[in-house]
Amino acid sequence: MSEFDLAPYNDELKFSIVDENEVLASNDSIEAIIFVFNKPAFKNAELSIKNNPQVKEIKLFGSNQDFVNFLSAAKLPKLSYLFIERYVGISLEIPAFPTVEVLTIQSSQLVNLNMLNAEMEDLAIIDIDAPKLENWSAAKSYSELGLINLVAPQLALFPIEKMPGISQFSYYCSFKALPLNLCSYKEICCISFSNYGPIEVEECFIKMVKKGVYSDITIYDKIDGKIISETLSNDRKE
Repeated sequence: MSEFDLAPYNDELKFSIVDENEVLASNDSIEAIIFVFNKPAFKNAELSIKNNPQVKEIKLFGSNQDFVNFLSAAKLPKLSYLFIERYVGISLEIPAFPTVEVLTIQSSQLVNLNMLNAEMEDLAIIDIDAPKLENWSAAKSYSELGLINLVAPQLALFPIEKMPGISQFSYYCSFKALPLNLCSYKEICCISFSNYGPIEVEECFIKMVKKGVYSDITIYDKIDGKIISETLSNDRKE
């Protein structure tokens, strides 16, 4: 188990670590559960959730679509933080999690991600690390989204069109066009874009990058290719 980050995102929460062979008994003081699945056996984990519906944070290592669906159906009223790591499968559909504010998805296999039915109106942070991700569907607007970290070098399209509260945005992708409405985001201050392939950048956004906090936009000719354009924020220049 030591190869995993076996600590909650919120280090002030009392947490428990369980694997597929354990059932966590009811304990009102437990606020976070970390599940480590070494094989696709989820029955004990389902019992652990049923015993502890009060949890605010869940971290999954090695889960699949069926267990994510179970978590959604459980309708955990306080669940604000959901971490899906070492996900097993090429496709993942995020079902309804209306209380989730922080979402992390990490997978070396994932190709297709569908968040159209996630109902995450309060989503504030999204962190995706999926080197094979090619298709991502999501709602067009996230009014509370403030931070995005996206590592998906095969991804060509950014699906979100409106995120007026965004302040930090980092990506490593092969977008054919920059995300829409970037120049309208007044709160954005930390920008780090690496684009694998030629892309047009508006002058207004170049100015935003230059005024940003340790920001950059770097354009490569291809994945693992050479830099063809780079703009750095003023605080990064010598």
